[in-house]
Amino acid sequence: PNTISKPAVADAALKKTQQPYPSFDGRVKETDSQFYLRVSERLRHKHRAITAWDYERLTLQYYPQIFKAKCINHTGFVLDEKTNAQKYTEMLPGQVMVITIPDLTNLTTANLLRPYTSIGLLTEIQEYLQTLTSPFVKLNVCNPQFEEVQFDFQVTFLPNHDITFYKGKLSDEIEQFLTPWAYGNPQSIAFGNSIEKSVVLNFVEGREYVDFVTCFQMTQFINRGNPDAIPPLYNIEEAVASTARSILVSYYDKVNKVKHIINSPANCDCNG
Repeated sequence: PNTISKPAVADAALKKTQQPYPSFDGRVKETDSQFYLRVSERLRHKHRAITAWDYERLTLQYYPQIFKAKCINHTGFVLDEKTNAQKYTEMLPGQVMVITIPDLTNLTTANLLRPYTSIGLLTEIQEYLQTLTSPFVKLNVCNPQFEEVQFDFQVTFLPNHDITFYKGKLSDEIEQFLTPWAYGNPQSIAFGNSIEKSVVLNFVEGREYVDFVTCFQMTQFINRGNPDAIPPLYNIEEAVASTARSILVSYYDKVNKVKHIINSPANCDCNG
């Protein structure tokens, strides 16, 4: 804000120029490496969206506020005659779906654990890509589906460690381990990923304040809170994304402010 003081071309009809808010859709001067990259990609896709690679590069090139894009072939939505709702399916020849992840460095108010792109920007991207692809292609540009993973276990901390404080600290560290992109590592966002219970258990046992862990269980929630949600998958050994557009994230109930269920001290009466 307050960096633009006058127009590039003077206009006598303007008495004063003010810029109280940050600018938008602006770009810094292109570097030599960026120019080389843009021209190389242009020579490949020729400003046409045909392959999945074309859709992704065209989206990233013309919308710098998007950090990552994934194109999925023969994927879209069909109308469910029973519920009269749109149903996701990956068996639709002639349809293409582009999933976007926004640039997390510019998201100051959004939920970093579930980075959604605004509906307005999704519509703008779809209208732009539609002009570059075949008229016979039905295009869908939408947000990813975030599937939550929650851990329920009992733990005993080392002596002289406050239980209340370290329960919260351990829950936060599990969240950071599962969703590192919310803590400064956006490269780790992956579609269709999986999480093994043994890997997270090893992470928890490796904390310097943890003595031992028991009754360690993992639950996967798909579309929690939505009408088309499926029953949770309890006590599983591996959580696998149910669709190609899904991303596994750490569980968080915003209303009740609940993350993972951690009980301490540990009670060894269970069979886990």
